[in-house]
Amino acid sequence: VDITLLYDDMLFGSSARGQPSDWLKKGDRHFLSDLSCLEVGLCHQSLHVEFVNPSVSYTLLLRNQNHCRRFLQCLTYLIEELPTKSRSKIPDITMVEMNSQHPLW
Repeated sequence: VDITLLYDDMLFGSSARGQPSDWLKKGDRHFLSDLSCLEVGLCHQSLHVEFVNPSVSYTLLLRNQNHCRRFLQCLTYLIEELPTKSRSKIPDITMVEMNSQHPLW
């Protein structure tokens, strides 16, 4: 099982109109078995993921608690479908609390 990250070259403007297939481009591709870190942050509005092979990390700022939770549910389901050997390498999901000790506070 792998996840493919899509991205848009233009963050603003008219390029994001119409069908997503018209403006989203395939980015990087990583196997879930290479997942080394999965953190939920900013009051369930962001996900931080890290992979090995190659060593890379992404912070997905969804800005929507419901979308973040649904995406996390999908990832969790896919992780549970992995063979036991691969699944045992993946660390538990970390929840980062937004409080007065948080660096962004």
